[in-house]
Amino acid sequence: MKLIDFEKRLNLFRLYWGEDDLGTWWGDDWRDAPYQHNSERVYNRFICAITEYSRPLTDLILEAADDEDQYDFMWSKIHMRDREIPCLIIVPEEIRKDAFASMNSFTYWGLSDRGAIKLYFGDSYEKITALLGEGLKREEDETNGIWHHT
Repeated sequence: MKLIDFEKRLNLFRLYWGEDDLGTWWGDDWRDAPYQHNSERVYNRFICAITEYSRPLTDLILEAADDEDQYDFMWSKIHMRDREIPCLIIVPEEIRKDAFASMNSFTYWGLSDRGAIKLYFGDSYEKITALLGEGLKREEDETNGIWHHT
């Protein structure tokens, strides 16, 4: 399986998985930027599994929409699908503690090689579970849109 979409709330995030042979995937308004104001979740027909993760509150979990530098206006879900930017960046406390507060941005950690975990659309299930563990597996999406970007 490979990563095809995500949703994030604070230090909780949900990963949507597609089959390895999935050539392309999309959701409503995926070409529109900024994604957090326009894009819907990937269409159900592409999803074969869902996992949920939580991280300590001392870790940073960043997406482009969190960028304090205001560069988030330029990114769509298509940019993520094309692997131009990571969908999520996880900065564990032990790495983050040596950084200045002004460095807690998506752009900084996206460009940094200081050990942050970067998740990209298309990453394999095996690669991500090696980094994060198995996560909580869900049989289906039972949120009825509660996690949708607003």
